[in-house]
Amino acid sequence: MGEHRIGERPSDYRVLDIPDQDALALQAVVSRLELINGDLPEEELDELEGEGPDTGTGRIRFTKVESNRWKVEAHHLVGVIHARDTTIEITPKIPLDHLMYLAEEAEVLPKSARERASAISASSLRNLVIHWFLEETERLLTIGLVRDYEEQVVTGETWGGTLDVLYVTERFYQGALEPRVTTDRYTVDSALNRVLRAAVTRVSTSGSMHAQRARRLMRSFAEVGVLRHTDLRVKPSRSTRYYMDAWRLAKQVLTSVGRAAQSGQVEGWSFVFSTPDLVEQGIRSILRTELGVSTDRRTYGEGEARFNPDLVFGDELAVGDVKYKVSNDADWKSWRGDLYQSLAFATAAKVKHSVIVRFSEEPLLVDKVRAGENEVAQLVWPVGTDDLPIAPTTARDQLRRT
Repeated sequence: MGEHRIGERPSDYRVLDIPDQDALALQAVVSRLELINGDLPEEELDELEGEGPDTGTGRIRFTKVESNRWKVEAHHLVGVIHARDTTIEITPKIPLDHLMYLAEEAEVLPKSARERASAISASSLRNLVIHWFLEETERLLTIGLVRDYEEQVVTGETWGGTLDVLYVTERFYQGALEPRVTTDRYTVDSALNRVLRAAVTRVSTSGSMHAQRARRLMRSFAEVGVLRHTDLRVKPSRSTRYYMDAWRLAKQVLTSVGRAAQSGQVEGWSFVFSTPDLVEQGIRSILRTELGVSTDRRTYGEGEARFNPDLVFGDELAVGDVKYKVSNDADWKSWRGDLYQSLAFATAAKVKHSVIVRFSEEPLLVDKVRAGENEVAQLVWPVGTDDLPIAPTTARDQLRRT
């Protein structure tokens, strides 16, 4: 089996020895990747159970150099893709324990993420997340799936409910006496359970080492229907908050674990995270906690002149942007483009202070820049090196101090 590792930056591309058939199968897997962190578009919801065509992401590119040799590039994702006898692992720009720490803060992964991160790779992350999901689902099943009322139309039976007078009248004049009523059914076929069932189904056909375990779990969802267009927009409520971890992990499984099918057989699988959004959400959550003010995104301007800073602090006290870049350069000349963008955000928001949040290998203190009445600062998250690692909690302290 060919196993390869590349980085997530386009500059980290490599020319790999991959059989042409494997490369074509990998491209088929890539075309089915679903890298969506929020609600899925309606046209893609039908694909979550593996039915029909899917769209590609364009974030992994294969270019044939010569027979059985392919240039492979990845951009802003981390994880693993597999097809036939070839596996490609995509590693993050920052150490995986830092990425998982930010994923926890972004409420993408459970609290145990940071405890297990040091011993895993991007490849084993796939199996670990699937294991977490199945573990949480099994825990829910010991409690029992939540039931909810759902409107149901019953035809041909004399159940209690609201009679459809128009339908009954039409059928009467057609020579048939056929009642139809609308009633509420108390059932486990709810939005939350359909999301879990769809994710369990995805694991059972993903080629994962946990596929058999997922197939056994499918029996517990016999009364739960297939995923509907609006199901992923239904979040656990106060009464179902014990679903939260399983629901979050189910969404990750649905959006990260793909498959490519050929003649009804599983041809390949993938598990990938889109990193920039995850990092942005994690940084936003940390700054919100540390500063005690809101840090939500906002849009300023209209039409083509729209500005979307990643961070708006409090009641427009300052704005900021998260740059998923690793650089030890403290010279603002290297950040001129980002500096201009930061000043544009501040101008659009009519504030005097803006920040750029970015990453470095070593702790850095970067002098602020003043432009007229505006001031731009850099907040640096140090990630360390292989020889001198830095713990995520230490990096968080450094970010708070700057």
